[in-house]
Amino acid sequence: GQSSLRLFQECCRRSGVAAPELKGEERLFWLHGAVVAPQLGWESPQFLVDWPASQAALAQIEIDRAGNRVGRRFELYVKGMELCNGYQELTDEQEQRNRFESDQKERKFLGKRPAHLDEKFLAALKSGLPRSSGVALGFDRLVMLALDRVVIDEVVTFRE
Repeated sequence: GQSSLRLFQECCRRSGVAAPELKGEERLFWLHGAVVAPQLGWESPQFLVDWPASQAALAQIEIDRAGNRVGRRFELYVKGMELCNGYQELTDEQEQRNRFESDQKERKFLGKRPAHLDEKFLAALKSGLPRSSGVALGFDRLVMLALDRVVIDEVVTFRE
């Protein structure tokens, strides 16, 4: 509502970044990308953990020591750049279906097209996915760090 809009605008103002016209979760995503992430991993590699439950996507959610619902996921930052992300896989089909449906409502609220509901993925979860986790490493970003580049197009070798 209005109070979250004012808070978003105040955060942007204090951080010296533009406050674009965004709704809902887009505001949190914007603040993360424009304010938080560029500050991480400059002295040494830095992990960002305990993501808000709304940012958990395909990750399990747990209650942290302060009683907050947090996603079991992380991102590793080096010199202000996300190098990799990973999470403990959500294996509960009904919970994943609920999240997909919630995402659809958020997309509608934001004026976006509905996303395809991946029934094959949901069926695989229902049949029994074992406990698992994984990490996605951005190889192009690793090359950027090695070559001290800041523009990803300078290191991408394959294009569509």
